[in-house]
Amino acid sequence: MESKFAEALAAISDDEILEIEKGLVAIPSYTTEEAEIAESIADLLNNAGIEVGLQRVPFDDIPFSRTKKSYNVVARIHGSGKGPSLMFNGHMDHGPIGGRDVENFSRWKRKPFQPVIEDGFLYGKGCQDEKGGICAMLTAALVVRRLKLSLRGDLIVAPVCGHKTYSRGSRHLVASGIRATMAVNTENSGNGIVPVHVGVFKAEVTVKGAHPHPAIRWRNPEIRTLPTPAERAQQFIRALGSEARPYSDRSWLHFERHAVLKDFPWHHIEQIDSNGSLGRTVHVWWRTPPGVTEASLREDLEGLVRQVRDADPTFEATVRMESYGPALDTPTDAPVVQALARAHRVVSGEEPDVGPDGRYGGYGDAAVLAAAGMQAVAYGPGGGLSDLEHQRRAMLGEVPPDERIPVRDLIVAARTSALATIDLLS
Repeated sequence: MESKFAEALAAISDDEILEIEKGLVAIPSYTTEEAEIAESIADLLNNAGIEVGLQRVPFDDIPFSRTKKSYNVVARIHGSGKGPSLMFNGHMDHGPIGGRDVENFSRWKRKPFQPVIEDGFLYGKGCQDEKGGICAMLTAALVVRRLKLSLRGDLIVAPVCGHKTYSRGSRHLVASGIRATMAVNTENSGNGIVPVHVGVFKAEVTVKGAHPHPAIRWRNPEIRTLPTPAERAQQFIRALGSEARPYSDRSWLHFERHAVLKDFPWHHIEQIDSNGSLGRTVHVWWRTPPGVTEASLREDLEGLVRQVRDADPTFEATVRMESYGPALDTPTDAPVVQALARAHRVVSGEEPDVGPDGRYGGYGDAAVLAAAGMQAVAYGPGGGLSDLEHQRRAMLGEVPPDERIPVRDLIVAARTSALATIDLLS
């Protein structure tokens, strides 16, 4: 295996890895507008002699989608079928949610789609969220192809579209029957190996209240003392409990405290919409530990509404749920976790961070893959401590908010992905 590792490390240069990343960053790929980058990735893989196709994903129901469709890339290097298969999965789209019409680069110092390297960082829109991860999986495929390795199982490379529309691309991928034994989701994790992360669910709770206009309330005495829609929304929010704090074990939500995701469940109020004079919709996001599902959260939330109604029979509310997916919880001794750990040690000379810290409080499509029966983990470049400090300073206005990724993180992740593939499949 050591000789194969040495050959793999020599099969691609640092400069080529950086050029792949620059090529990805140079192509704008707003959510639902990933066709151009998908075609570019497909051309790169096809030119390397790798079987590749584009999978159409519809977006008819997304108001801000310009084309109402986009594409996943699905590439495959076939193995003998005598061993496990491996999928790399990551999203091609970058924010903001809502597309180019809500983008604003006015505070950026550098041009967002003209990537540059300065002082050990590569700058450009989407470079770490998550084109660095796409670069890593492409590196793995190119190295395996160049070495002409005989694999025991298939290597599948699947950059997807529409992550920021509730993981649409990854959901479509697995719904179409594309599976592997193991999967690496290349979300940025500061090169931490993340086998466990939170689930993400959203509820839209619509409440009704009495008209707030004074003339109407004066003419209709029966509603004068009834709560207004805004007061109804506040009534529901109070019942939820403290925002942006861990739930207590005696809360209305049923869950088991996780050994490492101890701060969850956790919710925050995204916004409150007006539905005219008689209603408000409260948008609530939850970050949940393993064990909480969309169905269990809905059941508990509807139970909470009933509790409020029992205390105040005039209270009315309806619940609508959407989900990215449940939490990820893969054992740390799983083969895909351990292969990444071994490869990371070889490439970086450092002990890997195995645990939730690389994406603590964050979500990734690894959970979608795990729910489809794959042994999944998140591992990708960017998002580490230096990036978090940069984001903090950008929020304070101390530095421009230009997105960046450490060059070393990118190269380590790309080479680690290649070596882990060889470890697992050859």
